[in-house]
Amino acid sequence: MFYELFLISLGAAILTVKEARELMIGAIVVAFNILMWVNKLIFGEPRATPSKQQKSAKKLDDKRAGKDEKMEDSKKKKAPAIVRRRKAGEEASNKDSTKKNSAPPQAPALPRRKHRSPSRESTKAKPKIIRRRNRSESSESTKTEAAPPAVPTLPPWKHRGTSAHPPNPISTTVDSKEEEKQKEDRARAERRKAKRENAEIEMVACEESYIDSLTILQDVYQIPMERNRKSLGLEEKDLNTIFSSYIPSIIQLHRTLLGDFKSKGRRKCGEVLYKNAPFFKMYTAYLNGYDAALDLISANRKGNRKFAKFLSKQRKGDLKAAHKWKYMDIASYLIMPVQRIPRYELLLKEIIKNTPEGDQELPCLKNALEMVRDAAQHNNQSMRSYQDVQKIVEIQGILHGKLKDEIIQPHRCLVGTFEGTVSTLSEEDAEKISTLNWDTGEEAEKMHAFRRRMRRPSLTK
Repeated sequence: MFYELFLISLGAAILTVKEARELMIGAIVVAFNILMWVNKLIFGEPRATPSKQQKSAKKLDDKRAGKDEKMEDSKKKKAPAIVRRRKAGEEASNKDSTKKNSAPPQAPALPRRKHRSPSRESTKAKPKIIRRRNRSESSESTKTEAAPPAVPTLPPWKHRGTSAHPPNPISTTVDSKEEEKQKEDRARAERRKAKRENAEIEMVACEESYIDSLTILQDVYQIPMERNRKSLGLEEKDLNTIFSSYIPSIIQLHRTLLGDFKSKGRRKCGEVLYKNAPFFKMYTAYLNGYDAALDLISANRKGNRKFAKFLSKQRKGDLKAAHKWKYMDIASYLIMPVQRIPRYELLLKEIIKNTPEGDQELPCLKNALEMVRDAAQHNNQSMRSYQDVQKIVEIQGILHGKLKDEIIQPHRCLVGTFEGTVSTLSEEDAEKISTLNWDTGEEAEKMHAFRRRMRRPSLTK
């Protein structure tokens, strides 16, 4: 009973557990090899069996020997008449020699034969003898020169007197898995290294193209527009709105960044950005005036033909082909400073993601990412507050009376905006509305009755 339970539990463990299954297979292989080794010690090594090639060579030799015997028999049967006559003469001479004592010697009677030249006999007989000798010699040479049968080679652990053991299948599988894992790790490290290098190269290349784009904005659009301001029908404040006064400072900042990238190397991009990230807060003034610049450009394009022709002419440059442009539109250059700081954040994230732990540049990269995020948050928050102030000023311009001068205060901020139509009320109606209690149902009914009497809504969202 216990033996059966032991066998059942052992079989279940082999079927379910992978390690037990591998150990069982290894034990079976080792036991089989031990039995084979004991068998060889007792009965000796097995005799070497000839291979297929050796068997086929032996069959060919047997066939050739049989053919030679048949040819000799046929030649004996087809012997020429000269040989038979010679044999008959020899037999007659033997008989005469026996009769010497009894009778006087007599000349033996030779049989008549046709005269044949000895040259023909020699030419016909000798080649046959030579051919027979060549064939017999060739058959003997093939038999003597035939290679001995090849003994099959045995693994080192199957030879007598050797201490080598058969390979363990479990250890070989573990080694192969470890090698595959090491190859995958090396390939993954190479891919991460390539991605980091591409991000660093892109950061330096984008810095150069960004400086070139801002330079084109100045040379192609700003300077010619200032020179032809009166002919284009623009005022000085319009140019100040379109082109921020911070553009030269931004160009100078990024030229410094590019010089640091090239002098210290792209591997030190984290250190360079960490040092210059506080200066990114100067983008606040540019971002605050970006929407106003786009609104002014779109308004002048629609209402000022000279301005629209000037922009298309500057964009075309010195190209004469139709529907081809040398430069981008002015709006495409104006949006580049808005996208620049978020671009730094994305590239730093990519570099940190593909930098291995323990790298010397990793702490500096993380600090640079925090500084760039702080600068971006500061710019976004200041831009939002500036837009809120502009909205409050716009609302104050719509209102009339006492509220017009009292709505803007230093401690006030914009919470939300609602668009709709507002109807003016008399002082009596305003006093009634102010005395109503909006929590009770009766006051709400009075308000609905008041609205029906006014026949127009007071406020619609």
